[in-house]
Amino acid sequence: MPLSRSAFAAGVLFVLSVLCVDVLACAAITQKGTQCKRAASPGSAYCWQHGGTTKAERERVALDALRKQREAEEAAKAPPAEKPRKAEPPPKPEKKQSDPEPTDAEIKAAWEAKYNAAPLYRLKDGTEIKAQRDVEIKDGILIQDFYGKWRTVQKSDILEVVKPK
Repeated sequence: MPLSRSAFAAGVLFVLSVLCVDVLACAAITQKGTQCKRAASPGSAYCWQHGGTTKAERERVALDALRKQREAEEAAKAPPAEKPRKAEPPPKPEKKQSDPEPTDAEIKAAWEAKYNAAPLYRLKDGTEIKAQRDVEIKDGILIQDFYGKWRTVQKSDILEVVKPK
């Protein structure tokens, strides 16, 4: 039959007392009205459960509290730190008087120049695709026409590519 915790603790205390080890039982009284069976922390009359701490531990806690208090006082005495300034956006470039807006005719001419410089793919089935962009892939070509539609064309389906000069 397994021992209960209190019986085990009592047995440990007995063994330690037999071995002439100076171990005291916790001086706390439990809710049942009996003395706590745990061993008291070294240098204390109480166990860890009932607040037993050593003198060194109490001194360390007190020193930590004192150090934190001094740091807080020094921080209060110090002048407030300057807040970092937000980065200002770069100034917008001013429109130059020498750069007028392009006219509709100029925009149309630029678009037509780009269109006329684009390669034309003729496929075996009679389809022609004017490529705005083309990317060579594993076994074909990915083509974007001037309407924005992407098509994948197998290299074997291409009859010819006409590249303007």
